[in-house]
Amino acid sequence: MYRQKAVCFIFRFACLMEFVYPCYFEDEYCVLKCDGNTSKRNDTEVTITWHRRLPSNASEIISADIDSRILTNGNLLEFWPLSLNDSGEYICTVQGKNYTVKALNVKKKNPNYCRDVSTDCFSKTVGTPAIIKYNLPHEFISTSYSVVWYKDCKIYAENVSELSFKALKVSDSAIYAYVITHVYNGQYYNISGKIRLIVDDPAIKVKVKDVQEHVRPRITGLGSTVITEVEMGQNVSVKCEASVGKTPMFQFSWIHNKSRVDNLDDLIDDCESHIKKHCMRKCSHKKEEGIECTELIIPSINEDDIKYPYVCSLANLQDSDKKTYIFKLKDSKEYDAYISFESYSSLKDEERDFALGILAPVLENNFGFKLCIFERDVTPGGAMVDEMNAFLEKSRRLIIVFSKNYASDKAMYELESGLHKAMVERNIKVILIEFTPLSELSFIPESLQLLKKGNRVKWKGEKSQPLNSRFWKKIQYLMPAKPALSKSDFHRLHKI
Repeated sequence: MYRQKAVCFIFRFACLMEFVYPCYFEDEYCVLKCDGNTSKRNDTEVTITWHRRLPSNASEIISADIDSRILTNGNLLEFWPLSLNDSGEYICTVQGKNYTVKALNVKKKNPNYCRDVSTDCFSKTVGTPAIIKYNLPHEFISTSYSVVWYKDCKIYAENVSELSFKALKVSDSAIYAYVITHVYNGQYYNISGKIRLIVDDPAIKVKVKDVQEHVRPRITGLGSTVITEVEMGQNVSVKCEASVGKTPMFQFSWIHNKSRVDNLDDLIDDCESHIKKHCMRKCSHKKEEGIECTELIIPSINEDDIKYPYVCSLANLQDSDKKTYIFKLKDSKEYDAYISFESYSSLKDEERDFALGILAPVLENNFGFKLCIFERDVTPGGAMVDEMNAFLEKSRRLIIVFSKNYASDKAMYELESGLHKAMVERNIKVILIEFTPLSELSFIPESLQLLKKGNRVKWKGEKSQPLNSRFWKKIQYLMPAKPALSKSDFHRLHKI
């Protein structure tokens, strides 16, 4: 019992919690233990059942017939492995009496788990001994499993049940993580945990304390946002410098902010033996004392890098700071799209009303694209063919609103010229809006038949009008990348 309490003290895990060991992450093995009295009564087995509380406050009984991953084993509830959907509150019933079990909050494990400073920690003094142990479900004791220990994400020890320090040094301060691998029914399952060890030196304790109390981490440079112009496919690196004082405990990280929040799942990995899609590394050049630098490496800029910003984040025990890095596409194009449609429809100007009254206003006002519409933006009096070519050259996309009335010389010239640039010169992409379904047309230009089906979007009248319809989602997907909308912009857009 003393040994169990010692382990719990080191890890700061409450021994009275219902978890046999900490359960946190998706795809890991987990055990919940019933805290009721499950010993035999009058030499008869005690009846134990498990339930899960539903949002309606009702409960459902847990059975392997419903989900083969989840097993009831006496007073234990086992997950082989955890799923994100397992989050919730679990109840065990012993002889008709309910015992509530601490709720599970299952999360995805971020790839930088072993260096994330947001973890339980304990402090020791230089020269004192310390033991760090992992905590296992009791049924693992007599089975075969392997263990790997990490110190700040680097392999530190393998297949040892504890890390023992006879006399601690300041350099032993680190985040120690373990991964235990166990085979069950021919499948491999992991259990992981970590603890942050801080080793204090009394000789410099006061000095370090003063520094930590008065020096707040700050990323250097003006403003909270850095905008860098790039070209598609370009190899890019940006640096993030910060003033951290003399405190040894701080955390630098880069986040690819796809979710508009600091999601740990979007953390960027360290650059190791080779450069990945994107990675981070410590700046190679030396800086003055108290200044640290981290560098983001992107081997080949793509549309995701332009659409979603990167965030450089800095934190220590006292405070945090961050700066946003946005990549902006640099090219000679002036317009996001050139819109081609039949301007003189004989059917109540339907195509014209759609192009000028619906398509253009939504793309410009709601989605922020810059459009070129010949009859609106071109000054009369010039040579029509030359001006069409000039404006097509300045556009990243050609949007064709195609219908049975799309037959004028002007419209057909825009079609043929645009398709030539797309398929031969490859300097513009074509988006075909089927205002009239192609299947209803008796004649389709041969060049148009070569257009990929993925570049076609069908307008279905009222069904397509809501801004969250499939029509507008696909149009946005086919258009050039734009920085992701802020939450306020998103809500404003969807209120229309």
